[in-house]
Order: sequence, then C-alpha cells, then structure tokens
Amino acid sequence: MNQHFKEEHLSKVIDNIEDSIQRINKYLGDVSEYGLNKDEMSYDAINMRLQIIGESINTLYVKEPGIFENTNLPVQEIKGLRNIISHRYYDLDPDEIMSTCEESLPALTAVLDILRSNLKKLVNEPQNEQEKPSGRTR
Repeated sequence: MNQHFKEEHLSKVIDNIEDSIQRINKYLGDVSEYGLNKDEMSYDAINMRLQIIGESINTLYVKEPGIFENTNLPVQEIKGLRNIISHRYYDLDPDEIMSTCEESLPALTAVLDILRSNLKKLVNEPQNEQEKPSGRTR
C-alpha cells in the first residue's frame, strides 16, 4: 500500500473514532434522567457508534499494530465489545453501556493525538533494509 494513501486512510479511521466519541457524548447529553433504559433511539445510536469505534480500532490494529505503542489502550477489550454488540446484542445491559461510555471514552479521547503521532512516525519509517539510507553519498 502506498505510504501516503495508508497514512491518509488510517488518519480518516482515527477521525471516525473521534467523530463517534463526540456523537456518543452528544447522545449521552440528550439522555433523560431515566438513562438509556428508556431512550431506545439514543441507546441504538450509541451502540452503533461503539461498533464503529471497535471496527476502527481493529482496522488500525490489523494495518499498523505499532500505532498503539505508548497508549495503554485495551485493544482486545474494545474489539471484544464491538463483537458483543454485533453478535450478542441480547446480552447487553444499557446501564453497563452507559457506564462503559462514561468511564472509557475519556481515556480513548486522550490518546487520539498519540495515535496520530505514532501513525506519522510509522508511515515515514523505511519499510525494509533496502529503503534505509546507507549514509553514503554519491
């Protein structure tokens, strides 16, 4: 994959995570005092956005696993939540989803700039020994 295209694509993936977090926070702000138990539309929208976050994290992990260096993100847990929402939605508890959002999204938001920085470093590294500068000039 062309390095410029790869950086552009993965940058958009990170932007999708950020957009999803912002939307979830908006939806949570719109939730009534009864929580997600009584607000089915917000609950569904939040679950969809959590799926997008999980899928985006998976894409980053598959395409550039080193991007998570120095983040302490629980990548497997994030991907696992996505799988539960997608395939075992009947096991979901609205209170747990709300709690997960309130506890985990701030930490994810805090590392988005690290992900972007790591991405820039990784795509600008030489890909193999042949591409590394030899230090000799001709």
